[in-house]
Parts: sequence; C-alpha cells; structure tokens
Amino acid sequence: MITNPDQAWKALSLVVDWIKHAETKAASTIAASGVVATILYNLIKDEKKLGCLDSACVITCAFFAAVAATCAGIALRPRLRSQEEPTSSLYYHHIARKHVRQLGSAPYVEQLKALTADSELLVAEIAAQIWANAHVARDKYRWGNYGLMSLLLALPALAATAVVLYVK
Repeated sequence: MITNPDQAWKALSLVVDWIKHAETKAASTIAASGVVATILYNLIKDEKKLGCLDSACVITCAFFAAVAATCAGIALRPRLRSQEEPTSSLYYHHIARKHVRQLGSAPYVEQLKALTADSELLVAEIAAQIWANAHVARDKYRWGNYGLMSLLLALPALAATAVVLYVK
C-alpha cells in the first residue's frame, strides 16, 4: 500500500487533470455547436421557402448541434445534490456541508491536523478522493464524447445544407 502522501497527491492531481481535460473538451464542443448553429442560421435566414430536402438537412443539422451542446452541457453541470453523508476532509462540498460557516474553521482545522498527522489515514483519504474523482471524470468523458459525436454528425448535415441551398 502507498504510505507516502506525496505519491497519492500526485495521483490525485493526475485524475483532476483528467477532469479538466474532459471539461475543456465539453466546453469546446459547446462553442463549436454554437458556431455550427450560427452558420446554419446565416445559411437559411434569407430563404423564403425551404423544400423537403432543404428542410431535412436543416433539421438534421440543428438537431445534432442541439444534442451536441446539451450533452456537453451535461458533462459540465455540477453535481452538488448528493445526499450522502459528508465524510471527506478533502472534498470542498463535504467540508462546507459538515463544517458550517457559522461555527468557524476551528473544527475543520483540528480534523485536518489529525488527518495530516497520520500518513496512512491521509493516503486512504486521498485514495477515496481519487476514486470519487475518477468516477466524475468517467461521466464527464462519456457525456463529452456523446456531444462530440453529435457535433461530428452535425457537420456533414451543415455541409449538405450549404450544398443543397447553393444548388437551388
């Protein structure tokens, strides 16, 4: 078992970096979906009447762009409604729920001192945080990937819309 807290902190830092990467990917997907929607709007804004093929391309593109932004948004949404008992001395939401502001920081300071004085206990706490963050990262990647796949489906639909309107 790892008993060096420095190694555990490095592992936690790696998992936190995975979360940041997944969130950056999701934010980029939202931005790209907005660009696709803007281009689509500019393509059709002056059209008086859309035919069946035009409409199918526009609806397909708009649908996939909206799904992409929605999935990426789900990847970014905070998950703070947990009803579990606040047990972590490292996770900000547990700290804030367990140690309310009105009582001051002294109880938390004592808890953190006790935790950092025992390297095995500290490593166990860090490991629990790594485990929790790994699950968060997995969920963020899953939804971010759904968003990216939808965005990649919106792009050919956008191109088809442009071609169909140009040929018209």
